[in-house]
Amino acid sequence: MSFGKMNFETQLFYFWLVIASIFVFWRIVTSPIGRIHGAVMDGNLKAVKRYVENGVDPDIRKSDGVTPLCLAAFKGYKEIAVFLIEHGADINQGLNEDNGINPLLEAALHNHEELVENLLACDAKTGIHFAALQGDINAVRNYIEQRIPINIQRNRGMTPLHCAALGGHRKIAELLIDNGADVNFDTPASETSLHQAVRHNRIEVVELLIDRGADMNRIGNVGTPLHLAVYENNREIVELLIAKGADVNKQDGRVDTALHVAAIKGNVKIAELLLSSGALVNARTKFQAETPLHYAASRSNLELVELLINYGADVNSRSWIGATPLSHARNCPEMTVLLLSYGATDFGSVD
Repeated sequence: MSFGKMNFETQLFYFWLVIASIFVFWRIVTSPIGRIHGAVMDGNLKAVKRYVENGVDPDIRKSDGVTPLCLAAFKGYKEIAVFLIEHGADINQGLNEDNGINPLLEAALHNHEELVENLLACDAKTGIHFAALQGDINAVRNYIEQRIPINIQRNRGMTPLHCAALGGHRKIAELLIDNGADVNFDTPASETSLHQAVRHNRIEVVELLIDRGADMNRIGNVGTPLHLAVYENNREIVELLIAKGADVNKQDGRVDTALHVAAIKGNVKIAELLLSSGALVNARTKFQAETPLHYAASRSNLELVELLINYGADVNSRSWIGATPLSHARNCPEMTVLLLSYGATDFGSVD
């Protein structure tokens, strides 16, 4: 249909649609949000200076929470970072209100050592955390001698021991523990140093923490360290935790067991390891009363379903809403045939 043949209302609609599009485009290209961030990413100090000197807030955030200083730290642009700090940028302002990754940690994680030194000079109280993160044992020792509180919290409530665990620095972790660091000190998210070490595959630190009394069954927002190791598909750490006595049937905050997590992730080898270590094959979640077999069937994992059945999974188990493994498998003919061959008869009562 040509524009001339449209009725008046349709023409008016398209007219205002074009006007609105132009307005949105104008707002995007003229907004300081995004433009100063782009200048930082390009390493364009002159443009960054121009924006700030013309009144742009040096802590202005994009929609994803990123500040210009975080980007400068990520890229390692020392001159831009120093300029932003001199003009009021907050070095402790993270990417968003929850994740705790601030410019100092960003620079440390990306090995921008000179920039880290500059940022530390602006906030010496975080020095022990980043010395622990970077593996600088002499600096950590100096901070300890200065009687910096050994469990001092920064960044999401992390202690120096959390940072040493994150960085995988066993000797620093040992030094901190020897000087009173609490191996079970947790963050507001209920994560201990052991959670950090497991998440980042720091097996030597995992072993040290366990040997020094870390609670392997502490439940955080991501469950126990075993749940986390299973979720990360880290068989070596799963084996270590089990060998050290972790409870394979402990339920997480959503009351899934580690075997439920293995079924969600589809990891047959880890599921077999858990089952051979005493994991309950018919364990049920609290809210839906679903078993690992429900999860495996819904994900069409034939090998895992067969493994669970061979370990005694109930092929006709019903959840509280009437779902069965067969009802979960209705869109997968191969799974349906497999379940039927093992005696499944209940197609469930869920529409």
